[in-house]
Amino acid sequence: MSTPNALRSNAQRLRGALPPRRQSTPPAEQGRRLATLPRPRDDAEIRLSWCEYDGHPYLSIRVWVKGDDGQWWPDKHRGFSVRLRELPEVADAIGAALELAAEHLEGRQAPRGSVPGRRVDGSAAAIRQADDGHCGRASEFNEFTH
Repeated sequence: MSTPNALRSNAQRLRGALPPRRQSTPPAEQGRRLATLPRPRDDAEIRLSWCEYDGHPYLSIRVWVKGDDGQWWPDKHRGFSVRLRELPEVADAIGAALELAAEHLEGRQAPRGSVPGRRVDGSAAAIRQADDGHCGRASEFNEFTH
């Protein structure tokens, strides 16, 4: 059985045998950045960039995080690309989300005791009908899994 002093001695010996840490630099951001959405509590930001791979354009949406070195690094697990042919559907979904957000805000700004009139547009209604129930439960919401 090792004593605490023996463990510390072995740890110190191992530290001395390890090569020095290399200073690395984050990869260069590809494409043309279209938007940056800061996430101040996480030391993170979402970057939307117009990129190209093998002559095929796409929209890159990726989370970048500030490392211990103070530099911005792309998160390996939080990001995705949207192909050119998928952009119209994404635009429709964002348009529907904007309508739903406006309806939500109208309801929040209504005077106490009143029931706000809800207008139902085709696109917002279609989103509601297509919802599989997962996004509607606030307790399970995670913006990176939907």
